Amino acid sequence: MRVVVPPVIGQCYYGMDFADEDELIASSRSVEEVREHIGATSLAHLSLEGLQDSTQRPPSELCRACLTRDYPTAVPRESAKLRFEPALKV
Repeated sequence: MRVVVPPVIGQCYYGMDFADEDELIASSRSVEEVREHIGATSLAHLSLEGLQDSTQRPPSELCRACLTRDYPTAVPRESAKLRFEPALKV
């Protein structure tokens, strides 16, 4: 199996709707462990550098937070995934 993005290991607080981090298969497993878990013969991902190169944009213009856990803004560990979303009125 070949995946066209690097492994997603963290939540996105900036617009992508991902599961909680403990539900992301790559957040706590190596590529080999994911391969075994999904029953694939082989598993490879596009590298972070390959993703960056494919955009043809400077690194400063590509958010990689969910791929590296290096968030561009402070995100408290205890914060809820939707902390940046406007509150819904019921």
